[in-house]
Amino acid sequence: LVGLGLGARRTAFARDAWHDTPVFRRGELASGQMLTGPAIVEQMDSTTPIFPGDLARVDPWGNIVIDLAAGA
Repeated sequence: LVGLGLGARRTAFARDAWHDTPVFRRGELASGQMLTGPAIVEQMDSTTPIFPGDLARVDPWGNIVIDLAAGA
């Protein structure tokens, strides 16, 4: 994950369109933090996409809970 500083972005394809997408390091997410899709969360062994319109939050145990957009 070298190079993923604050403000890192990537172009990603989701739901039939390209999106300018912020990229987050999983270990730097705080409990209660909210992410609105599109977003990408990366860690050493996995990548979690948050699709456009979805809403993600980090629970007190560090899990990413994603609420899907209507019709997703």
